[in-house]
Amino acid sequence: QANLYLANLERANLYKANLIGAKMSGADLIRANLYKANLHKATLMRANLEESAMQGANLSVANLYKANLEAANMSEADLRGAYLEEADLRGAYLSGANLNKAQLEEANLSGAYLSGANLGEANLSGADLSGAYLKNVINLDTAIKCKTIFPWGEENLDCAKNQPIK
Repeated sequence: QANLYLANLERANLYKANLIGAKMSGADLIRANLYKANLHKATLMRANLEESAMQGANLSVANLYKANLEAANMSEADLRGAYLEEADLRGAYLSGANLNKAQLEEANLSGAYLSGANLGEANLSGADLSGAYLKNVINLDTAIKCKTIFPWGEENLDCAKNQPIK
């Protein structure tokens, strides 16, 4: 498991890199090439991945808490079970990405392109999807929505379900 905590990897070429379980919190990966990289279970808390190329990357069960993914290209990426709470995904390209069971609470997805993305059982509580492109999104009906902002307004269908049992 690589330890790249706070590493400067701006514009690094990590094409198909094996970074399973890598510790990359706070790393600078602006415009990095992570095409088809394997970041399964990687820790990327507060990492800066702005404008990075992550097409087809495996980010399943990765921790991307408060990560900057603004304008990142994650088309066809595997984000199943990824932890993206409070992540910045403004203008991110997520066409065909698998976000099944991803944790996207309070994430900013405004202007993101999600055509064909799978949002099955994803937690979108408090997420901002204003201006997001959602044509052909898969399983949006099973996503958890509470104080979730969509282009058509706010949805609160699952707020009661998320309340702690007293």
